[in-house]
Amino acid sequence: MKATYCIFLKCFIFVSLLIIVDSKAQLAGSYTVPGSYSTLDAAIADLNLLGVSSAVTITLDPATPQTAPTGGYVIGGAGSALLTSTSAVNTVTINGGGNTITAFSPQATGSLKDGIINLIGADYITLIGITFIENAGNTVTAAASNTKTEWAVGLFYVSTTDGARNNTIINNDISLNRTYQNSFGI
Repeated sequence: MKATYCIFLKCFIFVSLLIIVDSKAQLAGSYTVPGSYSTLDAAIADLNLLGVSSAVTITLDPATPQTAPTGGYVIGGAGSALLTSTSAVNTVTINGGGNTITAFSPQATGSLKDGIINLIGADYITLIGITFIENAGNTVTAAASNTKTEWAVGLFYVSTTDGARNNTIINNDISLNRTYQNSFGI
């Protein structure tokens, strides 16, 4: 009996330590890229995983241009903690400060749903001062085999009752290929 108790106690302590070490609080306040996070992708991953407990501002260093990941940055989406933690008070601002975010390359061949930033059911998000550009490596415009980027910022619903609402997209520069028939800024 004593041996069983000791094993149980050791397991309980071990599991408790894992929970304590791995737990993180919701985001609050100001963050920088690089600095607080090495990339915008890492900052967005934490936003989606942890959510926010007050207003959050992520400021990009203009000297550190970013390249969107495959499929673009996804803010929100099914299971994101942002879907339940943002509000008129708990807002998220991504301040580009003139920073450039380049589309991923190569985009999926023939896909007509490639973006740079996708707000999926995310509310109270502000995107300001970002320069969005197409990747020079994305050159094919034929619909069946295109490699171009379709939008800089996309606003999507996460369910039929939960769309992307109360978002602000202001003072950004968008430079996609205007001759590509499926190109939209927002």
